[in-house]
Amino acid sequence: MSPDAHDTSKTEPASGPHGQASVETSSAHARLTRIVSLLIFLQIILLTAISYWMLRGVDWGTKGSTLTFSQPDIDALAASFWFLLSSLLLLIAAIGLMFLRRFAWIMAMSVQILLLTLTLTTYFFGTAPTLERANPIFEVMGFAVVLVFYLNLEGVRSAVHWRREEE
Repeated sequence: MSPDAHDTSKTEPASGPHGQASVETSSAHARLTRIVSLLIFLQIILLTAISYWMLRGVDWGTKGSTLTFSQPDIDALAASFWFLLSSLLLLIAAIGLMFLRRFAWIMAMSVQILLLTLTLTTYFFGTAPTLERANPIFEVMGFAVVLVFYLNLEGVRSAVHWRREEE
């Protein structure tokens, strides 16, 4: 055996937690996370547009001095409320993901779960006429499923966790 076989003083390429390869990888992960946050911004636009469309179909007529709504109108109002609330939470999450904050990943994933639960419940139990005409919930479901997959990519998760460990 040669004396160099056990020599540990040789330097290895910088690929450790703070080496060059790690910085390049974390930079790529950060870019991927920012792309996912842009997709979340698109989802916000989609949810807001669907909410506006659903609210346009509500009969706002008054009988006497009180507002009265039919059951389909109440369902449309409830779905619009949840879509708009989800949009607000997603806005906070998207901004947080742009800055690689861990809470933003958790919030974005939680809102996707909320949206999937809401749309599946609306699909099976909802009676809103606006949902029967064009079924915009399929787009919301599809977008939420795609974002769940993107949020669970190793690059996105490691970018958020990497940033947290550095602080």
